[in-house]
Amino acid sequence: MRDSIKVALDVGCRHLHIEGDNQLLIQAVQRSVRIPCHIHTLVQDVLSLFPCFSTVSTQHIHRERNFAADWMAKLGRLIRSLATFSTSLSPEFSNILIDDYLDKTLERRDA
Repeated sequence: MRDSIKVALDVGCRHLHIEGDNQLLIQAVQRSVRIPCHIHTLVQDVLSLFPCFSTVSTQHIHRERNFAADWMAKLGRLIRSLATFSTSLSPEFSNILIDDYLDKTLERRDA
């Protein structure tokens, strides 16, 4: 989350909307729960970046609704340098982004 927020700043975003499937992290940055010690530094770093934006909103979403972000995170781990990233999107990724935009979700599975 912290690195993504920094990238948003670097590219000039002024309005930030965060959707995350880690409910504890989302609640911590919303300051609706006491920040657990194991994510304290991360949360403080994230909160320190919020004033750089005109607006900030956060929302918890279930993992099944977060598949576009999950796909991008997996891709990001594979890319060693932004210089190697191609601006053309694979058909698989394009479909994921379209489904996400249309608010289609994977079927929720009970634990």
